[in-house]
Amino acid sequence: MQMDGRLDTLLSVLSEEEYVNLDTAAKKLQISQRTARTLVSQLGELLERHGAAIERRRGHGIRIMVRDRGPYQEFVKRKTTVLHPETGKQRTEFILARFFSSSSYVKAEELCERLFALRKRRRLGNSRKSSKIKDLRCC
Repeated sequence: MQMDGRLDTLLSVLSEEEYVNLDTAAKKLQISQRTARTLVSQLGELLERHGAAIERRRGHGIRIMVRDRGPYQEFVKRKTTVLHPETGKQRTEFILARFFSSSSYVKAEELCERLFALRKRRRLGNSRKSSKIKDLRCC
């Protein structure tokens, strides 16, 4: 398993010193608690192989517990980040930047491919998105 954008973001949300409530982590990542629990488990598996673990404490939350600093620091240094936006805010900023930087039209399929959006989901939200895009037109 490799680091993806959400695991990378989760790692940056967690701390060695302070416990973080799972609900707080989920809100920062803009995901459900169930998805956050899944990501915590996945990150825990990765950390176990690199000298660290996720410590869970009832009533306090979760934190990173480093057992072997060398492998952990090496892991953190070489972790990869995904070039795709992960959160809703990042996606919105990406789309707006793409619209404003393009000298011609932008294909919806290209955006969906970059954003890993499902075609069906795109169709369902097209009416809402097109009304927001119309609001952004300045000409």
